[in-house]
Amino acid sequence: MKGRIVSAARDGVPKRRWPERVNRAVFAFAVVAFLVVTPFVSNSVFSKHIDTETIVIEPLSYHAIHFGLYGFGNLERHNRVISGSEIRFLELDRINFYRFQAGSDYDVITSGTLSEGSVGAGGAGGAMWETYFVYVNEGTEPAVLQLSAESKVFFSFPVAGIMLVVVAIVGYIVERDSAPWRPQETGQVSPRIGMTARRKAVVAAAGLIAFLTAIVVLPGFIEYILSDSDIPLGRLNWALRLSLGAIVCTAIVFVLKFKLSIVNGDPDVVLSNLTHRLQLSGYRVTGRLQNLSVQISSTSAIKVFARAMPEGTLLSYRAACTSRGFVILVVLVYLATVLAPMPLTLALFMLYRSSAFASDRILPRLFQLPVLDQKDGATDTRMLLVAGLSESRRISAEAYEATKAKYHAWALVMVIVSAIAFAQSSMLISWNMDMAFRTWLMYRLLVSLAVGAVASLAYWGLVARKLRPMINELRAWTTRLEVALSREVAGVPPTDDEGSSFELVAESYGEIPNWLRMRRKGGMFRKPGYWLLIFFFSFYAVSTGIIGILQLSRSSDYAMVFLALSATFGLLAVFMYLWWRKRQEAEDKDTMTDQTGRLQALKAEMETYLGSV
Repeated sequence: MKGRIVSAARDGVPKRRWPERVNRAVFAFAVVAFLVVTPFVSNSVFSKHIDTETIVIEPLSYHAIHFGLYGFGNLERHNRVISGSEIRFLELDRINFYRFQAGSDYDVITSGTLSEGSVGAGGAGGAMWETYFVYVNEGTEPAVLQLSAESKVFFSFPVAGIMLVVVAIVGYIVERDSAPWRPQETGQVSPRIGMTARRKAVVAAAGLIAFLTAIVVLPGFIEYILSDSDIPLGRLNWALRLSLGAIVCTAIVFVLKFKLSIVNGDPDVVLSNLTHRLQLSGYRVTGRLQNLSVQISSTSAIKVFARAMPEGTLLSYRAACTSRGFVILVVLVYLATVLAPMPLTLALFMLYRSSAFASDRILPRLFQLPVLDQKDGATDTRMLLVAGLSESRRISAEAYEATKAKYHAWALVMVIVSAIAFAQSSMLISWNMDMAFRTWLMYRLLVSLAVGAVASLAYWGLVARKLRPMINELRAWTTRLEVALSREVAGVPPTDDEGSSFELVAESYGEIPNWLRMRRKGGMFRKPGYWLLIFFFSFYAVSTGIIGILQLSRSSDYAMVFLALSATFGLLAVFMYLWWRKRQEAEDKDTMTDQTGRLQALKAEMETYLGSV
């Protein structure tokens, strides 16, 4: 029946399992519930409101108000001294409040002085853990203070942690009760190693979250214990620790490697069979030496590794991301001070998605009958056609994505240039014209509109006219190859107005050098990791070089140090560029060699077939 999957249970009795789209719906519901319930519960539990009240602070005493946000939120206060001595206001975190109580040295977040009749207000927003508002009366008379305060919590990490634990427990129970058991098949040594792939991902995610929690909490706890010592562990703000910890955990996600299974056969044969089966399913597969990369979505990918062992071939996998996913992660890391958990959340999602792909897509294909045992003349020709169409589609799609990324990058560059021109023009107007504030704002608006219009015309005239035809042509080629690949996999003959798969492979072969050139020109977007390093090395080379020249003009002793650093960074940038170019040329050469071999083999098969007819 459609929409129902039946799998064998351990006792031999089949058990039903809902289709994968239900799992996706449950996962989407869990994400939405997490994003909706967490702010609601955070605001209900941790928000605090103090109505206007009058407080008398005795001489040489203080009044403190505690706010526990434990996440992202804001604070507001309004106060007025009615009568009495002058009051000193302090905003402290937890550790410095304890130091204040003990009479030790402490650091303040903000401070101020309130005299009789003065009215004060203030607020703060963003990442906050615990905050104390302290009003100190250091005078000789009682001070009468009228104050009101309010804290609003938008996202609390304890609540988010509890929600994640609940979702993980429910997901574990659902996965345990619904996951099918795969019986051993021919060529299988072990269906899996240890835990299931999904369970490994959940355990790894829980471990990384626990590690991040330790990074955030332990330094403050240690400083609390050693508060009387001179160890400045608390000088790192918890929000900074959260940002750095999230970046470290995000990097760890893409380093972790998980064992999948052990399969009989040599690594090259196992990977070749797996590559062919994945290509038949329409996945974009890139083969390397004893490993292959499979694109799962526009942001997620998976790398599969093969290693020879006495029992057979050990297959393992690692989460990866596409160039688009990498750019998104870089942007989120750049905004880590504001969106600290977001890079790690996206990385953990990629980890779970790659684990699910390894379990549901890769593992079943490992234990089918070997491809080589199924081959005859017709099957061999069909395999060559599928491989040729799949590889041509992969190259055209990569060229399309690289050119499209280049197109969007130029748009981003023009926006940045427009913003800089707008800022500089506004500054010049504000410096050189004496006018009222509203008139100045009007001039700023006119300048921004003019600069934006000029930038838009320049962009659409110079960039879009050049790149849009290339993008449309590449998209058309990719669509043609996808249709032909689907038709060839399904065994459906082409219609009268469609060419044969062999003709399309031969025609696309002539376009591959052009596609490789387009892919290479968009290399910084296809391989953003290398180009980010090149950019930063070049940036530091220029900046340290300028500093070195300035120091040299002042006869400073540090001039040669900065110039040496500039030369070092410059050499590193050149080395990274040459290394990237060498790898790219080698990859392009291997691609052309493989496609040439496939085309020659197809021609030989066609000549043999025509000769037999």
